[in-house]
Amino acid sequence: SFRTPRTSGIMKHHTMWRSLLLLGIVGAADVSEYPSFWPKPRVFSNGTMELSVVPGSLMFHSSMPSPLLDGAWKRTTSLMFPWTSGSISKEDQMGSNARLTEVFVEVKEIVSLHVQPPTLGVNERYHLDIVPSTDDLSWKCNITAETVWGAMHGLITLSQMVEPLQPTEEGKREYVIRAAPWSIEDYPVLPHRGLMIDTARHFLPTSTIRRQID
Repeated sequence: SFRTPRTSGIMKHHTMWRSLLLLGIVGAADVSEYPSFWPKPRVFSNGTMELSVVPGSLMFHSSMPSPLLDGAWKRTTSLMFPWTSGSISKEDQMGSNARLTEVFVEVKEIVSLHVQPPTLGVNERYHLDIVPSTDDLSWKCNITAETVWGAMHGLITLSQMVEPLQPTEEGKREYVIRAAPWSIEDYPVLPHRGLMIDTARHFLPTSTIRRQID
């Protein structure tokens, strides 16, 4: 087939990007270079340990009570544990693997815990650490942020770090966090962000749109 110099250049450009995408997929096994969460944090470091995460036994605490954080944690657990029935229980985990047992969120600006919605220019930075708590078998996730909005970003990152494993022969499923310990420093690239929902070819009920906005 005949190609003009312009179309030939476009084809080479597309081929290059496909090659880069393939390299990214192949390299995804290296958690240090390609973590399992998106977008990639600004700064992060990690180790090599694998932690178990048991639905229903993961404790959540915050520096101050907040309906915003309580709602965010409820959404986070639904994202972390999409298959709660048939999950491996805490008793099955005891004495076997190191496990994440606690999540603590500290918000420094108390007023942000009760004021909504966020304003343009609000501080959305957060710091997340996953480190040993009382011993090498019990681990804790600490999320520190200036505002509740930064803390929510940290919870979303945590939800993406939890991975489901294949069910056992008994039909039980285990959840893990790979490559612990973790230290993450992150914030949004742009202060103002938008989302386009294309419903021209795929109708979406209002409940789906509201869930996405939430």
